[in-house]
Amino acid sequence: MMNYRHWTIAATLALIGTAALFGCAKSTGTNADNGANGSSTMAQDNMSGGGEVSDTRSGNVKDAVATLAKAKQEAEKNGTYNCCLMHPCDQCMLMMGSCPCGKSAADGMPVCQECKGGWDAGDGDVPGKKAEDIKVLPRGGSM
Repeated sequence: MMNYRHWTIAATLALIGTAALFGCAKSTGTNADNGANGSSTMAQDNMSGGGEVSDTRSGNVKDAVATLAKAKQEAEKNGTYNCCLMHPCDQCMLMMGSCPCGKSAADGMPVCQECKGGWDAGDGDVPGKKAEDIKVLPRGGSM
């Protein structure tokens, strides 16, 4: 049985696999920030807790991550990506192309599963709210 973290990872891998298969993530020689800078190590999101780990992502995966980061930045500028986390989620961009979780959290409405996980990990960013205040959409639910 898959929990929300496994589902989010599976959705992300499906997008990356599709981009790699169809060549949608074209290399431009530059990568957006957010861990897609092509460096040989990545300290960001290090789950081992013991320093830097080797970055073994393929060029296609790095390009897909950069494409996702760029799309989120553009949506934030356009006002359509209003995430409730300090480090905005990927799930809403992958599933809807926008993120209403900031307003949803502020209004006491459910947020996406990645955002709820972020709140539980201490990454929430809505003043006056705590992780226990945040509701989550049911699995497979949409906003």
